[in-house]
Amino acid sequence: NQGLAIAQQNLGACYMLGSGVKRDTVEGVRLMRLAAAQGNVDAQYGLGMCYERGDGGHIDHTEAVRFYRLAANQGYGAAQNNLAVCYQRGTGVNQDHAEAV
Repeated sequence: NQGLAIAQQNLGACYMLGSGVKRDTVEGVRLMRLAAAQGNVDAQYGLGMCYERGDGGHIDHTEAVRFYRLAANQGYGAAQNNLAVCYQRGTGVNQDHAEAV
């Protein structure tokens, strides 16, 4: 409630997993979006995964790429990898093997 990004990300993850609360992926995504907007890299990466898998609503590869890119730009290795895979496969972006490397 106080806008602390790490708390929003952690609580969002709890809702995504149903850890200590009833599982609610929509609420989890909502909280993680708040944290991601404040630059929380874990929330940005987590949202990329959510949108890639369709957790919390629907699959949106363009949004997945957007959040992977935000986290990748902060040096988050897993996000860099997932973004590269998106470029390699042409998922959410135009296929670009050079960009994937």
